[in-house]
Amino acid sequence: MLEKRAETEWLWDELMAKHGSPSFAKLGEEAEEICRQRIPNIQRYLDWYQNEFAQFMSLINSAGFNSEAIFGFTDLDSVFVRTEKVLQSIQNIVPYYIRAAKLFLQLIDIRKRRQHSISFLTEGKRKNSTICIKLISALRDKEIKRYEEVYCKLSNLFEKYTLQTKRKDILTKIKSVAPDWAAAIAAREGVHGETVCPDTIEEAWKWKQFAGIIEEITAEPYEELQKKSVILSKEFRTKTAELAANMAWYHLLLRTERNLETRQALIGWKLTVKKIGKGTGKNAPALRKKARDLMGKCQAAVPAWIMPVGKALESLDPSQNCFDVVIVDEASQSDVSALAIVYLAKKVIIVGDDKQVSPMAVGIDVNRMNALREMYIKEAIPNWHLYDAKTSLYDIAATTFQPLMLREHFRCVPDIIGYSNKLSYDLKIKPLRDASNSTIVPHVISYRVMNGQRNGRSKINYPEAESVVSLMIACMEQPEYERKTFGVISLLGDDQAKLIQEIILKRIEPSVIEERRILCGNASHFQGDERDVIFLTMVDSNEGDGPLRFTGEGVDQSTKQRYNVAASRAKDQLWVIHSLDYSKDLKPGDIRRDLLEYCDNPQAFSRLVEVIETKAESPFEEAVGKSLVAAGYNITQQWEVGAYRIDIVVQYNGKKIGVECDGEQYHSGDDKIRSDMERQTILERLGWRFIRIRGSEYYRDPETNMARVFAELTKYGILPESKNEPMTDSNSSELLSRVKIRAMQIIEDWQRLAEDTLENEESNNNKFRHITSYSPIVLCPEFRKIEEESFSSMGLNHISNNKKSNSTLEKLSDSITKPSKDVSHLRVVTSKSSIDTSDKNNISKEKTRKTFAKRGEDILQRLNQEHIHYIDNIDQSGIIWVPFSSSVKERFEKIAASYSYRFSFEPRGSLTTDNKPAWRIMIT
Repeated sequence: MLEKRAETEWLWDELMAKHGSPSFAKLGEEAEEICRQRIPNIQRYLDWYQNEFAQFMSLINSAGFNSEAIFGFTDLDSVFVRTEKVLQSIQNIVPYYIRAAKLFLQLIDIRKRRQHSISFLTEGKRKNSTICIKLISALRDKEIKRYEEVYCKLSNLFEKYTLQTKRKDILTKIKSVAPDWAAAIAAREGVHGETVCPDTIEEAWKWKQFAGIIEEITAEPYEELQKKSVILSKEFRTKTAELAANMAWYHLLLRTERNLETRQALIGWKLTVKKIGKGTGKNAPALRKKARDLMGKCQAAVPAWIMPVGKALESLDPSQNCFDVVIVDEASQSDVSALAIVYLAKKVIIVGDDKQVSPMAVGIDVNRMNALREMYIKEAIPNWHLYDAKTSLYDIAATTFQPLMLREHFRCVPDIIGYSNKLSYDLKIKPLRDASNSTIVPHVISYRVMNGQRNGRSKINYPEAESVVSLMIACMEQPEYERKTFGVISLLGDDQAKLIQEIILKRIEPSVIEERRILCGNASHFQGDERDVIFLTMVDSNEGDGPLRFTGEGVDQSTKQRYNVAASRAKDQLWVIHSLDYSKDLKPGDIRRDLLEYCDNPQAFSRLVEVIETKAESPFEEAVGKSLVAAGYNITQQWEVGAYRIDIVVQYNGKKIGVECDGEQYHSGDDKIRSDMERQTILERLGWRFIRIRGSEYYRDPETNMARVFAELTKYGILPESKNEPMTDSNSSELLSRVKIRAMQIIEDWQRLAEDTLENEESNNNKFRHITSYSPIVLCPEFRKIEEESFSSMGLNHISNNKKSNSTLEKLSDSITKPSKDVSHLRVVTSKSSIDTSDKNNISKEKTRKTFAKRGEDILQRLNQEHIHYIDNIDQSGIIWVPFSSSVKERFEKIAASYSYRFSFEPRGSLTTDNKPAWRIMIT
């Protein structure tokens, strides 16, 4: 239809284009002509129109419109009329119908949305919302303006949901690490209720984090943290050592287990060395050669070897065995024979201390050694004359290489190492051990034996020996000394040490000796060793009117070296046992007096050193002042004389001399030198004398320069004169009082026992009553024979208690008193006379007794079954004693072979066995 209308409009437009506004007559003719030409097309359009019109009407009806009412059709209407009505209706009426239909449909949708909005706003928490209630009311009342206002408010609130969600997420994250802060923000408390976030929020957060860390750290006491740190550090070092050891063994096993030849070489070398033994057999030379041959293969498997120098030279072949590094420890004790060891290495580290004991060349043919030196090395090497038996490997190395001094000291507490620092090291040692970690105080004790007396020309002082042992026993009875080790050093020969050793063997159970690692000897025996508590016995006494003969540093400083070693072996406590009043019995400068003065007040010397460090105007003056004080001189720094000052003034008995330290900024330059010379000239006119020390000379060789200064001081009559200060409270303690009282009680017990014993002895023993209250025991040849037979036949652990028959005490008499049988109350540590220190210790001892008794019950039953006599001493010392008898020897050997306890034969027995030979069974 639309196309048909278009065609008609086209025809009209075409006629108007040709003729403008023609007359209807002419127009009709032309139209008729045009129609004739196009009649076929029009007919086709009419057919098409009928079809399209029918479809159009069907479409109108299907859309829900009443076509009859819209178009106004009647039965009389032709097709053209109907067409005209349709065209007019489409142009004028249908659009309104369509628009009305659209609006109706929109209205239905709006009603549905309105009802849905009301339902949505009345659900859940929204029905309680004020703004939602207002919005529902506006919808129901159809108040558009009010609805618009409320909706705008709701829209503004809805836009904030994103911020609220973000806020909740942030609060959730904050709550996991800072719940209080999150709660404050959620509640909008204080500053947290502001609309703007603070600018310093990041800094505040960091501050709070650090504050929390500090609070966590400070929540636990520092002492507890320190204890944990010490424990963890110790555990860390232990685990590190275990790891290193396990890794070393792992790599060693990799080499040996995969290589059968290497493993055979290692085991072969070990057995060969065992066969060599003492090296006195006929096959020893051949076996040594074989061991050296095997060592070539052994070194490839084991890269690090630890052995004495003599064994290394004996076992290693320089042509086959060469090490990257050889470390020689205690080289100051190694004589020139150890020099050959350096041939085995590319590099050598020589560790030693020339201030400690050096080789003594005892038993060496000096003439023969000198002849060898003259023959082979004279003029061939520098300082060839120093290569003798008394020169150590360390000294020889020091002639060529500059020694590196280790200044840090960790073993001894400061008061103990302070004496050696003063005596030998010019205060260069830095004590780093914390004295507060040791509960044994005081750390240095000077103990005078009032009745001490040296026995004639011998090097024995019986009262001192007994005092040492009684003090040791008293210490072991105190809980503060639990698990502490002990040592005794004689400062005058070996006889005193042997005497003390014999008293210890008599008075202290062997198990205690082993547990406490008790050792007696001289300073050289302890070099490289240490104990928790050390007793020094001075031996000397003075029975004359004047002071004793002066004892200085000794030949080649041997005495000084011995004192240095002896005084630095104790870790926690040093006892100096003496029989002298040093202010009367010893001369100034005597090394014994120097030790006793120091022990009387160790802190006084430390304070004096602090004063020197404070008043010294340069490191040079400080070093010189410390050297003078260490040598025992009485000094005053920055001594004022009118308008002048003297660096150091040394005084003695009213005499004084100035010591000037040249070389620092105050003494350099022409003007300064001239001023110093003028000052010295003026002061010399006033009677002053001066000793000048150049800094360049001092630092090149401090010891030589200070030796010159000491010599000049002596020349001017200035001798060492220490400042005596009163003893401080640190020299005494409640623990020390307990130990001293208990030691006196122990000696009184010994004296009463000795007096009771001597009263029952024959008269020919009375002559020894005035010598000592100690009753020695002599090992007779019969007992030695029994000991050797038992040891060889049983294959047991053998503990020898001094096999030598010519002991110090045996020299005194052929007839020796023996203690009475009833002496069990004198046994150490577990004796009835011991002081009950605490309930805790008693409980611990009872628990130990029960443990021992439980473990030893099986062997006691076996001994009873075999009818073997025994002495049950488990309660006291964890030991069962079986007195020796040849009749039970075989049976006892069978018993010993069937148990895992430690068996040993004691030829001297013990107090429990009346000092008769017996087997000892350790129930531990």
